[in-house]
Amino acid sequence: MSSTYGIVVYKGKRPLGGNSIVILGPKWRIHYYAHLREIKTGFLNFVSQNKVIGTVGKTGNAKNKPSHLHYSVMSLTPHPWDWDNSKQGWKKLFLLIQRLCCYPNTELRSLKEHTKKHTITKW
Repeated sequence: MSSTYGIVVYKGKRPLGGNSIVILGPKWRIHYYAHLREIKTGFLNFVSQNKVIGTVGKTGNAKNKPSHLHYSVMSLTPHPWDWDNSKQGWKKLFLLIQRLCCYPNTELRSLKEHTKKHTITKW
């Protein structure tokens, strides 16, 4: 299900993320969903919050792992104060929520509750 309302700006297959969807949501935030088994929305479709946009899968580099979802929220504008010298520290300029893995038979808490514990920057 979509965690937000917005416009689907990418729908397709990526080498690492497999079947993926990118939604441009409120406040110009990018919502990324990866490793989907099935994509159930179209390019440039408007989606509402809680709309089914795909099914959990194991595509891309997750082929030999249990089905799961990787989810990220990114900013279009960089946050220079979040950058560090780690291998991919530059990505922290844009990440608001790091990847969330949701495996079947686990309950996904509300996005608001989850972000309190896992955000890099505050909403």
